[in-house]
Amino acid sequence: MSTNAVTKCDECDAEKREVNNWKSMVGQPERPAFYTFEEANLITAPDGDEVRRDYCGHKCASSAFNRWLDTGSVLPTVKTEVADAAQGE
Repeated sequence: MSTNAVTKCDECDAEKREVNNWKSMVGQPERPAFYTFEEANLITAPDGDEVRRDYCGHKCASSAFNRWLDTGSVLPTVKTEVADAAQGE
């Protein structure tokens, strides 16, 4: 039985490889703190309303950062068919 965990990018779902330039966000989604992946591993596990999000590189980390600037949270918004239909009207 293998106990190897596979880390996937929280933005694009890519798997972590040895040579990737990963970044992480640890903290509240509305008050993000960005770190290198290695630095984030040294931080204690998030508690309460804190989360950890891992990004495969600058592009995905930038997307999350830009989303925070636009919406106030690094977490992606959940799209629904009703909301999509309302926008089309």
